[in-house]
Amino acid sequence: MSEPTANTSTTVTTPTPPATPDEIGVTPIAPVTAAKESNEVFLGGMIVGVMCLLLVILAGTFGYFGYRLWQEAQVERSTPSIQELGEKGVVEPVAETPAPAPTPATPAPTSTETPTPSTTDLATLEVKVLNGGGARGSASTLTELLKKAGYAKAAFGNTVADHTGTVIYYAASSQGDAETLKATVAKTYPSVTTSPAKAGDKDATAAAVVVVLGK
Repeated sequence: MSEPTANTSTTVTTPTPPATPDEIGVTPIAPVTAAKESNEVFLGGMIVGVMCLLLVILAGTFGYFGYRLWQEAQVERSTPSIQELGEKGVVEPVAETPAPAPTPATPAPTSTETPTPSTTDLATLEVKVLNGGGARGSASTLTELLKKAGYAKAAFGNTVADHTGTVIYYAASSQGDAETLKATVAKTYPSVTTSPAKAGDKDATAAAVVVVLGK
């Protein structure tokens, strides 16, 4: 006969998890966060800064009013009283004597030169009328007018170079003749002037008296 086989079984034990705080009945403590700590530090710094600013403002205010009081005290000390002014006497200002007005200078008398009258007979006076840039035919027209006025030897022509204005040039011995001729020429050319002839000027020395009709 066979013997019965023994029934052997293995039992596996599962570990029990630790109990939670709720199961134990203990209330968990909330940790203090870093953000809360930084806010408290910031607020504390602001309070300290405001207090320092208030102290500076108070110190400046007291200093300002103290300086004003010191200035007023100095002004009161430096200002003399009415009694002191009476003792010292008031100095009256000295009136300044006005300076005499300058005497106007007497203008020097101007000498007016009387032109030498013409000493040459008009019929024999050598006169040249030159066109120095004036209108075409103006020299010949003026020459005819001078001949009618008695200047029988008047002749016309052209200048070597252009001139400006109407000018009567004369030699040293013919100034009076030029002034007499000017009265006749001025009837046609009112702005005519007289001038002594310069040596070397071919136009101005073309005759004893030369009338140049310029531009």
